[in-house]
Amino acid sequence: MKVIYPVLFYEEKEGGYSVFVPDLKNNSTCGSTLEEAMTMAEDLIAGIVLDEMEEENKIPKASKIQDINIEEFEKKLNIE
Repeated sequence: MKVIYPVLFYEEKEGGYSVFVPDLKNNSTCGSTLEEAMTMAEDLIAGIVLDEMEEENKIPKASKIQDINIEEFEKKLNIE
């Protein structure tokens, strides 16, 4: 099975990147570099999906990227 979720990456002022996955209850991760942040996002998504499958829960449906209201998401998380 292949599932693709939209992921939002934010470069932090102090360095590194924060990563948010809105479709997965706004779970987040981070990385020191963009490459590391991407790897961490993949691991986060895989872990959550695997947990849901093992618990026989429905896997969260992925949104279309154009349906994500980034401004609303940023306001909710107080991201500038």
